Amino acid sequence: MLEALLTAIIASPIMGGSNAIGILGRQTTGNKSPKFEDYEVVKRQTTGNKSPKYEDYGVTKRQTTGNKSPKFDDYEVTKRQTTGNKSPKYEDHEVVKRQATGNKSPKFEEYEVEKK
Repeated sequence: MLEALLTAIIASPIMGGSNAIGILGRQTTGNKSPKFEDYEVVKRQTTGNKSPKYEDYGVTKRQTTGNKSPKFDDYEVTKRQTTGNKSPKYEDHEVVKRQATGNKSPKFEEYEVEKK
């Protein structure tokens, strides 16, 4: 009677009977983030990689030396930000078209201002 009761308590899932194997497989010594497997953590986090959300080749493509805004690729940053362009949210030809010399209200096009 006592032996059957102890066997039922040890094998119950509340005490971690069958789930204990899965927990021991996921949590190892020194693994602070147990939500990934060990091989995935080694693949994503490498030495000197401060942003582990991209793969290694993706980080090399996006973050280059001297690139302060890594959200665009290098050719897009070169296209949008040029020397002397204080408002980089428009393309260069749009900025030249909207802001002309002597136009104090740049919200209208040039022909609409000359029409009034």
